[in-house]
Amino acid sequence: MNRQEHKPLRLLLDVPETEVIFGFDKYASILIRAILGTDPQFTIGIFGKWGSGKTTLIRKLEAILKSVYPEKILPVFFDAWRYQREEHMLLPLLDTLSERIKQEETHWHQLTDRVKQVSTSLFAATTLKAPVVEIDGNKVIERLKNAEEIKSDYFGWLSELQKALADARSSEPDRRIVILIDDLDRCLPHKVVEVLESIKVMLDVSGFIFVLALDEQLVGQAIERYYGENYDISGRDYIKKIVQVEFRLPPLRTVDVENYTQILQQKIGPIDNKVSLALTQVVPMVVGYNPREVKRFINRVLFTMVVMGDVGITVPVNHQIAFMTMEFRWPEIVRALARDESIWLYVNKCETLTSQPGLVANILMRKLPMLR
Repeated sequence: MNRQEHKPLRLLLDVPETEVIFGFDKYASILIRAILGTDPQFTIGIFGKWGSGKTTLIRKLEAILKSVYPEKILPVFFDAWRYQREEHMLLPLLDTLSERIKQEETHWHQLTDRVKQVSTSLFAATTLKAPVVEIDGNKVIERLKNAEEIKSDYFGWLSELQKALADARSSEPDRRIVILIDDLDRCLPHKVVEVLESIKVMLDVSGFIFVLALDEQLVGQAIERYYGENYDISGRDYIKKIVQVEFRLPPLRTVDVENYTQILQQKIGPIDNKVSLALTQVVPMVVGYNPREVKRFINRVLFTMVVMGDVGITVPVNHQIAFMTMEFRWPEIVRALARDESIWLYVNKCETLTSQPGLVANILMRKLPMLR
């Protein structure tokens, strides 16, 4: 083998976008106006399906708050899914807050020790066992040593947090802490409820604003599974009790998906003009209006075309993309055709299984005239 055989193939990563896309800058601006203009003791819910751009929007919100309002707002990003193996979700939430405060001691130094004490007290009060994942033994010992410094009951640590935050805001009442929680809908049902219960508790403390990015349907189902049929609890109603402001990501337009497809192609680098044109035309039809699915389909096309080229399959570009369109959008149909040769023979009497890509492409192209 030589290096020529290992020509780099650049694919798209499943990471939040940093560019201004889909009008997210405007959405973030409106949310910030609510954060600035409302008393800091409420929750905003950013609702959207998997891959719809919730993380991109919440990260955009965090970046603007950090850069434009550093003296007034302390944004704290918390990835709930990352900590779901912790014994109690309020502890990593408080630890994340504590670490963030350390980065901004100029305006929030009064809170540093108090939040640490609150976390220590709660750790002792809940008599937690060590989680399955590896933990910092020194941190545990430190918590236990300091556990006697403040009261360990619910009202004790809550009042301590309230006093600490009031002290931090005494010279500037408009100061507020915005906790941005992402990936809640990826957590196990009991962890979803723990996070939401933690928010309910902390909303008793003036100075906190929570922003939740979630798939409302998935979180609602998780709540209902956790409580079971005996409680007759509606997940939707449960969420409504916590979220005071609902923002639902609007569906993307076809032109949005087309523009996004072109942006992603520019990130990849030069690709065949026929491939580029076909992707721009087909992607909105194949993936609907989900940005994450756009990336997945483009990766599938790029990777599969390299594989076909390396093994010597010479199928026209439009046929290749037509076949991958069908495989991506309707995989069960492709699997059914692959299992039963008689279907292929019925559709095209003289065809054999070796020509499946071309055959499926011919069938699909009747529905996709732009590929002809």
